[in-house]
Formats: sequence, structure tokens, C-alpha cells
Amino acid sequence: MLIGLSPKSPNTSTRNRLLIDTIRNPIILSIVLGLVVNAVTDGPIRGLHDFTDIVGSAALPLMLLCVVAGLSFSGAQGKILPLVLSSIGKQLIFPLLVIGVAVTVGLSGPDAIVLVVFGAASTASASLNLARQLNGDVALMSTIFAAQTTVLFVTLPATLIIAQILLTNP
Repeated sequence: MLIGLSPKSPNTSTRNRLLIDTIRNPIILSIVLGLVVNAVTDGPIRGLHDFTDIVGSAALPLMLLCVVAGLSFSGAQGKILPLVLSSIGKQLIFPLLVIGVAVTVGLSGPDAIVLVVFGAASTASASLNLARQLNGDVALMSTIFAAQTTVLFVTLPATLIIAQILLTNP
């Protein structure tokens, strides 16, 4: 049985449940609605565009407040190894791999720096919801997220300095 799908009824196959859940997904619905509005209008809709611009401006600070409110370091009790390994992998090894790939393919300048920033960021806040939905270790995932977000204040500037040295054209 797939976790996260609608409850199984006797006459509904997994494929149909997956299709129903995909159609009901608010992210997919908003993308489809945006494509339809974009196709039938000629430019931004004045009131709607202004409203979504204001809401979009507030989204990042609100998301950060919600994430910080949920930070917890208590899930690492007896689980230091997964915490350390995931942090080293995500905030040291992965950004260095991203820089290496960028150097190898000849990517430089602002495009390369943006790529490195995305590679060096802490794990996604959505990982907490995913761990919860898949019956994973939510306490450990919360601790990993909190630790990586805290360490990011040191690792991100260091990664950006290294990336700037290696990826900017002289």
C-alpha cells in the first residue's frame, strides 16, 4: 500500500487513487489555474497581480517564522551519527561537488553562484512533513533541520567565498 494516498475503497484501484490525489493537490491545481489565467489574459490582472505580489512578499518571512518556531534539537538523543553524517554530506560534500561540477562544465559568474547557494542550503523544511507522512523519524529529521539551519550561518559564507574564488572569471 502506498502511504499518503486517499483511503482505499473496495472499487478504487491504486492508479485511480493516485490520479484523484494528483488532481486534488493544491500545488498542481494552482499551477494549472495559473497556466489557464496566463493563456486567457493579456498581461497581469491589476487587482489580482497586486494582491499576489503582496502575499508573495510576505511568504518567505512567514515561512521562516513557522520553521523557527518548530526547530527542535531534542531528537538527536542517541542518534548523533545520522545527524553528523547528514550535515557533513549536505553542507560540506554536496556544495563542494556542486562547485566541482560547475568548474568542470565551465559555469561561472552569477549563474554558478546561484547554483552553489541552492546546493549549500540546509535540508528542505518539507522534509519534516515528508518524514511525518512516511512514518519516519520526525524527531531526528527536526533535529537535522535545526542543526543544518544553525550551522548554515557559518557554512554558507565559507562556501560562497570558495565558490567566488573558483567560479568567477578573472
